Amino acid sequence: MWQTSWDFNETLKSFEIMAAYGVIGGIIGGAIALAITPLLRKKLKKNNKKKDKKSQEPKSYRPWGAALFLFLLGLGGFIGGALTLWWVTTESINFYYLFMSIYLIIIGIIVGCWSGSFLGARITISKERMVIDHAAKMPSRESKIQLRHIGRYHIDVSWYDIKELRREQNFMQIVLHSGDCYMFPIGWCKDGAGDEIARYKRIKPWE
Repeated sequence: MWQTSWDFNETLKSFEIMAAYGVIGGIIGGAIALAITPLLRKKLKKNNKKKDKKSQEPKSYRPWGAALFLFLLGLGGFIGGALTLWWVTTESINFYYLFMSIYLIIIGIIVGCWSGSFLGARITISKERMVIDHAAKMPSRESKIQLRHIGRYHIDVSWYDIKELRREQNFMQIVLHSGDCYMFPIGWCKDGAGDEIARYKRIKPWE
């Protein structure tokens, strides 16, 4: 049979036991938390230092992929023009093919030399400065990109030395407070080189 009588003392005793267990559990949990918390904080601080150190490390980007493609394209144009010129001179001379062969040779040389100048290019970005190997120097801020702008200059400047950065599609113009102006094919680089630069200096549209 079910026991229907209610014993107040037994119930109170049960609550006291539960409260005692709760206090003991709280003490044990608090002790464990106090013991683990410093270790977790130390580990978290160590991980944050690693992340900060990694994020502040200089990052390098190279545009060699696009530069190599354009170099091979220019080389192909030169070879095609040379073969066409050889064929024209050995057969009956056709002035149209003669003109086209010379045109291909000239364009191939220009494109090959221009893109080849950026094969060894590199831009290194850090918290303090920007270093560029094989940058192209431009006459002035108002100058437009031309194939005569060959990447053969080395610049090592802090962010404070840079007056402004401007970008037009794949190319970024670097204008210094000294008045010097350079160009670099930032769009040819992979892995978000432009985004990395934007962390330290705003890039304006090149208009």
